[in-house]
Amino acid sequence: MSSARTLQSIIDSLGERGGKTALLALGKKDRHRWSFKKLADCLRSFASGLAKDGFKRGDTIALFAENRPEWIVAALGIIRAGAVAVPLDIQLGDNTLVHVLRDSRARAVITTQRRMERIEKLDLKEKPKLILLDADPDDDKRSWERFLNKAATELPTTSPDDAAVLLYTSGTTGPPKGVPLSHGNIASQLDVIIEMKVMTGEDRALLPLPLHHVYPFVIGMLAPLALGLPLTLPFSLSGQQLLRALHEGEVTAIVGVPRLYSALYSGIESRVESSGWIARGLFSAFLTGSAFVRSTFGFSLPVARRSTPI
Repeated sequence: MSSARTLQSIIDSLGERGGKTALLALGKKDRHRWSFKKLADCLRSFASGLAKDGFKRGDTIALFAENRPEWIVAALGIIRAGAVAVPLDIQLGDNTLVHVLRDSRARAVITTQRRMERIEKLDLKEKPKLILLDADPDDDKRSWERFLNKAATELPTTSPDDAAVLLYTSGTTGPPKGVPLSHGNIASQLDVIIEMKVMTGEDRALLPLPLHHVYPFVIGMLAPLALGLPLTLPFSLSGQQLLRALHEGEVTAIVGVPRLYSALYSGIESRVESSGWIARGLFSAFLTGSAFVRSTFGFSLPVARRSTPI
């Protein structure tokens, strides 16, 4: 994979994985599986729908929703259509949201019914088109599924220098600033991730972090998909739900931050504490033994391979 390539070529290769699991999204009690073929077909159909609806190469489209398979499909579809994805933090205040939508010149906002009203009430002279990820296509013409019914069309070709994603800073020292990442830039990052074997073809990744940050967007989402790895989306970030995601997704690689690992450890501790004194004793012994092996022999693999943080 070379930086001379674009994300379009990487996206186009996803369908070659066929029926292999691409996404495992956990609900409160259920789970939804997306194969690479389904992912590739949907994103291509969505990209065609955007093109048919008048979106052109270089247009900006914001994503204002929580992590979900449809978010990933929409983001990849935007990029495949030659447009620019603008992932937004769902916790942004109204003033900041107005600033970002104006600054990015977003022609559309992809969101959910729960967050739709906030967008509609924003003080914007030019209202962006709303596309809803969870609306019934029979009841709401803004449903994203209406785009999936569009006939396939020829999509524009991008260059490595074209922007693929526009990410905004947190704005701690002033208004948030947009940072464009080009197709070539992201392809180069994926090159390094693959070369350094941050993840390998045998891994199964957990993606608990919000996708409006570059770290989860590139390393948490794009890298596993480019490598053909199954990607598990937890229902929530509670310790128990993270443990459930680790188990059901048979996870071997976690894309996380210290706070996440703390929640995960708390979930483990809580389960151990409720399992009686024998389990507590064994857990303590295993922790001590693991620390001894790591400090004495200088390695944690294969001891901790089944849950390797990135």
